[in-house]
Amino acid sequence: MTNHADERWRLSFRENRAYTWVIVVFAVAIRSYVSLKTHSTGEDFFITLRYARDIALGEGFTYNAGQHVLGTTTPLYTLILALFLWLHLPAIFLGKLLNIVADGVTCWLICKFAEEMRAPTAGLLAALLYAVGVTPISVSISGMETGLVTCVGMAAIVAFARSHSLSLWVLTAVLFLLRIDGLVLGGLLLVAQIYRSRRFDGGGATIAGLIVLPWLLFALLYFGSPMPSSVVAKLTVYKVTMASSHRAILEAFKTQFDRGLFQDILTLLFGVGLGESLLKRRWQLLIPLGWMAIYYGTMLGSPVPAFSWYFLPPWPLYLMTAAFGGRFFARAGWAYLSSNRFASERAWRFIKAGGLVLIALLGLLHLPHLIVEIQQPQLEEDEVLRPTGLWFRRHAAPNDLILLEPIGTIGYYSERPILDMIGLVTPQVLPCYRTSKPLLCMVTRFRPRWLCLRPKEAKALRQEAPMVLSGDYRCVRIVRWQRAASPIFFIFRRQ
Repeated sequence: MTNHADERWRLSFRENRAYTWVIVVFAVAIRSYVSLKTHSTGEDFFITLRYARDIALGEGFTYNAGQHVLGTTTPLYTLILALFLWLHLPAIFLGKLLNIVADGVTCWLICKFAEEMRAPTAGLLAALLYAVGVTPISVSISGMETGLVTCVGMAAIVAFARSHSLSLWVLTAVLFLLRIDGLVLGGLLLVAQIYRSRRFDGGGATIAGLIVLPWLLFALLYFGSPMPSSVVAKLTVYKVTMASSHRAILEAFKTQFDRGLFQDILTLLFGVGLGESLLKRRWQLLIPLGWMAIYYGTMLGSPVPAFSWYFLPPWPLYLMTAAFGGRFFARAGWAYLSSNRFASERAWRFIKAGGLVLIALLGLLHLPHLIVEIQQPQLEEDEVLRPTGLWFRRHAAPNDLILLEPIGTIGYYSERPILDMIGLVTPQVLPCYRTSKPLLCMVTRFRPRWLCLRPKEAKALRQEAPMVLSGDYRCVRIVRWQRAASPIFFIFRRQ
């Protein structure tokens, strides 16, 4: 005869599984809707896409033809996009779709992770918060690889919680190929797994090595190093140009963790959940949280600006910990109701369902505001950057070198050689940052045919060397935008 407790457990399991899949579908649906409404495409995504296009056209793994520079941080995603282009498939659409679906899988993995810690309700809460979260939605629909990185990272955490050594090795290898800094998470989890099991999985390590070895050999022979030049460029350039950026970085963190009542509550719950996890020695969560501390701590100590998509990979852990804080208060309230005979199993099921529905509705109510937030910067992409890139394609010769800073959209649509002011894809400019006048150094040393300068950059160059812009170069176009009071770009052509 079936035990009543077993039957109740099966009912709870079926309910949680149903909730999980509803949240997964909900997450994908929200992102698809916002993507259709905004057609948001990240400016940096076009850097990776230009690499993918050159690969598909047989030009090699290059941004500028003939220059073997690894300026993208995501080789695996670049190759996936290149395959789409080679097959004549819509790479921009499919790249976004991959990341949208990856976010849905991340919600599923959050629930699985919580089940490993025997806290399925907390997992449902964390997954739903991720499904309606502003940062996850806006990043996943941009086309950048961050949604995939977050998904694979979460899969590695689940493999670690389940002590699946082989899966953890394989996922670490994939994470490394998706983005090199993913090796920090994978390495930390592997060290903890080896310590816990007291054995080294040679088979898993061999398979992981076979996955990454082809890329490592290719990168060493083709680029000279598997380290993306963009990493070195950002650390070099922003150390000089963003010397007082610490305040801006703190503001970015405040935006993510303290930008309204709802976010303040989440941060408070995170603190409570962290304290409870430490007291209960919830090691499955605490080890990944150690990586989160390293990740965010590096962001705080780095001179590189804290862009919104940088926050995403550890975000599921933040929400999971906050969900444990929420569960702590829910249990306290439930204990009070039980002592006053107001609680029942059926009441708890209604409360859980009602709470999840309420959060989903709040997320839906916030969507119009989020769409406006995403549309505003996208308008500049559509009405300024892409037309400027197409203008260069029409007016610049195929071998004309263009100096500019926003190399994503303009670089992709121009299809012309680019001299990257930051050095992400042209590291030869980095020595100029050892001089007192980096921009003047680039102009005089490389003598690009075209300069695409923002007003601040053009003003600085005029002050540093008036004869450069008045004698060597002539302003041929001023790029204006009806939504901005001042010009966006001054375009100069060398005489």
